[in-house]
Amino acid sequence: MSRKAKILSGLLGLAVVLTALAFLRRQLSGDVSAFLIDGRGPDSTSVSFVVTNSFRRPVVYYLEGQVDNLGSWGKSTLHCSNYTGHISGCSTETISIRTLSPNRWRLVVLHAESWQTSLLTQRRRKLAGFARQHNWKRLSAWLEPSGSFIRSPGSEMVGNKPANSEHIK
Repeated sequence: MSRKAKILSGLLGLAVVLTALAFLRRQLSGDVSAFLIDGRGPDSTSVSFVVTNSFRRPVVYYLEGQVDNLGSWGKSTLHCSNYTGHISGCSTETISIRTLSPNRWRLVVLHAESWQTSLLTQRRRKLAGFARQHNWKRLSAWLEPSGSFIRSPGSEMVGNKPANSEHIK
């Protein structure tokens, strides 16, 4: 094979790899989020959200609600079960929940590819626990696997209405 043919085949191989990477990036990019679609009147305690999955693959998710505590978002206060917990690729699901507070609050969607963790993640978590028991803080922090669920905050609300500039103090 001549030098010219080798260079051409190398460039062709590089073009194929770059095209494949661009295709895979498009397949793996996306987001899961929640948007307000209905606040049912001034005296209602129920609101509806649509949870969207823009990934091409299905994901699992759960919902948390957070209340604003003087400028910082508090721990989860929402525990509802009227949603499926899984959503197909490029699709939506509508859910209704009770308002969490008459004050500022938001819905947070936590999503991942699966409810189950890998064997490697389970082992790392176990080793991190062992290190924590022996007060080996650095080793424990290094071994602890990162959170497998990705947090996506949704629309901010005041009671059952969307938060806007007139509600911000």
